[in-house]
Amino acid sequence: MRKISDLYSEKPDLFLVTVGGLAVQSYTTNPELYRPTNDANLMTLRRIPKSEFREVIVKEISDYLKTEGYESKLGKTRYGYEIRVDDEGQEFYIHLSKFSDAYLQRNAHWKFREFDNAKKVYITELGVYPLWVHRIEDVLANKARRLGKLNKNGFVVESDLEEWNRFLDEDFEGLGNVDLAQKLRTAEQVRGTLIGIGPENFSQNTDTLNKYKVTKDLYDLAILSKTILDGKEPLDIPYLRNALATIPTIE
Repeated sequence: MRKISDLYSEKPDLFLVTVGGLAVQSYTTNPELYRPTNDANLMTLRRIPKSEFREVIVKEISDYLKTEGYESKLGKTRYGYEIRVDDEGQEFYIHLSKFSDAYLQRNAHWKFREFDNAKKVYITELGVYPLWVHRIEDVLANKARRLGKLNKNGFVVESDLEEWNRFLDEDFEGLGNVDLAQKLRTAEQVRGTLIGIGPENFSQNTDTLNKYKVTKDLYDLAILSKTILDGKEPLDIPYLRNALATIPTIE
């Protein structure tokens, strides 16, 4: 993430917003409670042609990674581009989502809100340049977006419903006062069941993958609630309600 943060100063027109698990980490006040993740998810509203991604962004990041001893290669996903990084046999992915003009027109009412309200975060390890991340309400709303879909499809089991309902009831005190260390251990155990699952066999393991999504998203709701309770990040309830009302359900 150091090089991504540097890119903001080198290329001011390249506005990348960090979302997902690393956005959660940026709000987590105790590094010992970071949830493990093997990817960094970035979004931009500016159209980035493949040639620019390959010849500018990938080159900048890959050259930096090489100086740090990591090999990387370009990949492509259904939703955008990716850089695959080999870390002693473990793969880490940097994903950059790309949106078509049609998608942006259809979803402008919430996508531009998320980008317009992104927050600049300074992290000591990254030096003087910041990361831009979803504001905490948008992180919560996107987690809830997926959990709502998973619940509808029966993947939020009875033992998880209490926490999910706490979020729906805006009970952030209850969510933030759970045993986060134990929840993290559970998330790591469930994550361990994903070993051996890759793009080639996703379709045969959807139940396992969805179980992990529920576990990690509930953990993220809890750790963000703890940040709010500790007064490290204010929560704007009207903004959150608006985000939940306008963000579409995952299809």
